[in-house]
Amino acid sequence: MASRRLAPGRLLALPLLSAPGLCALWLTLLPFCDALFDCGCRWSLSWAEGVTHCNIHDASTHDCPWCVGGPWRQLILMAGLSALILAAVWWSQRWRRWWASVLVGVMAVPPAVFLAGLITALLTGYPFLGRLIGVS
Repeated sequence: MASRRLAPGRLLALPLLSAPGLCALWLTLLPFCDALFDCGCRWSLSWAEGVTHCNIHDASTHDCPWCVGGPWRQLILMAGLSALILAAVWWSQRWRRWWASVLVGVMAVPPAVFLAGLITALLTGYPFLGRLIGVS
């Protein structure tokens, strides 16, 4: 049974099956950041361009907890979210349908980002979901 879980085929397929979910994460993280923290981040292919409207550039407001930490905090955030997506795809391979694993990887992005945002808000005290629930 243990050999089935560590089958080389599953391990070799993991990067291919995870790629759409990881691309979805990269493309949607900044809009999710803005939705969760109301910080001003915008969609962009580069992080530096996407955070030009972020509140980290405004001294009169709180600094966005995901953008203020610089490259190291962003790297840790992306690594943690990527690990959650990889774990979801790894788990879904039990169904032996490649399309199901790809779908699970893409569908894991919103809950993973929400969980990371909730944890970040609890650790930093930053206002969370203000605009989405009507609190400013």
